[in-house]
Amino acid sequence: MAVAPPTAAPGQFATDLAGVQKLKLGYLLGILGGIISLIAGVVNSAIIGPAIATAEVNALLATGGSTSVNISAGLIYAYLGLGAAGPAVMLLAFLFVFLGFSKLKTVESHFSTASLLSLLGVIGAVLLLAGNVLSATYILTFINCLNATSAVFTGCYNSYIAAVVTATALTGGGGLLLFLGFIGNVLGNLRAKDRYAEPRLKIGAILLLFWIGTIFLFIDYGKIEAKLKQGFTPQTMVAAPMMVVAAPQPIYGYGAPPPQAPPPAYGQPPAAAPPYGAPPAQTAYQAPPAYQAPPAYQAPPAQQAYQAPPQQQPAYQQPPAAQPAPAYGAQPSYAAPAAAAPAAAPAPAATGGAPACKSCGKPTTFVPQYNRYYCYGCAQYA
Repeated sequence: MAVAPPTAAPGQFATDLAGVQKLKLGYLLGILGGIISLIAGVVNSAIIGPAIATAEVNALLATGGSTSVNISAGLIYAYLGLGAAGPAVMLLAFLFVFLGFSKLKTVESHFSTASLLSLLGVIGAVLLLAGNVLSATYILTFINCLNATSAVFTGCYNSYIAAVVTATALTGGGGLLLFLGFIGNVLGNLRAKDRYAEPRLKIGAILLLFWIGTIFLFIDYGKIEAKLKQGFTPQTMVAAPMMVVAAPQPIYGYGAPPPQAPPPAYGQPPAAAPPYGAPPAQTAYQAPPAYQAPPAYQAPPAQQAYQAPPQQQPAYQQPPAAQPAPAYGAQPSYAAPAAAAPAAAPAPAATGGAPACKSCGKPTTFVPQYNRYYCYGCAQYA
């Protein structure tokens, strides 16, 4: 199923609308100029051309035939007017097409080639118009020369031939530039077909070399103008989707050793030190040493304050005089509790050095919360 092109607010693409309107007017003038040139060509081929050619042959070869052009002056002037009006209208047509593509070039750089070649078409139309005007001027002169004497005819005929050569050169150069202008029109319309989602522009662009394509292009640009006024968004003007930037990945390699972890918070076991050169992302997967330590070592030091001091133990151990209890009399564990030993553990700090680890030989770090030494190299208590 075809997806409808996106739309925008009417008037948002004013530059596109202005360019399309100029192209529409240009191809309308192209239709008119083609009709005028077609009529002038028919009149010249059927009436003017044969009459002038017959009189010219009779004058040059002295066949005894009539050297007068038996055509009314009004018809001759009408033909000359059509012969000049056709190229003039075509000049305006190419001018508006050039302005249209130049307008679209400001919003889409692909129309630059079409704009340049259309400008060459404008120059070609100027040369073609100059050649036709020169030919029309000397046709009147030549008709008058045909009715003159032979001596006068020779001078008039030589001037007429020189004018015909000049007019032919102008017309030939103009025709070549006009052909390049038509090529630019074809390229520009093929680009507009994609921009405005109008496939029929391709048909008009191909038939443009046979003039009939101007009719299709005029109709198609009328449709595009209506779509733009209703808010159609040219396909090449749709905003591109936002690019998703991937998060930077860690670069693994040999780097500086990670800094020493700060002392753990109260009630938390110290985090294991990452090995030298290991990627930082792997440190999160190492089991903390708290899960490897015995439960007795996880008891907070504050609970030791609730143990009865040695000097108060006799008061609690004194049994009644009538009932001596030998079992309560001898309890060396309360008299000298094992917890009293860690109180003297900070003594090595006073000597100025920590004991070395028995496994790796590195210095250990004293953890006051647990009253023990911890080796960051082996990730365990000493």
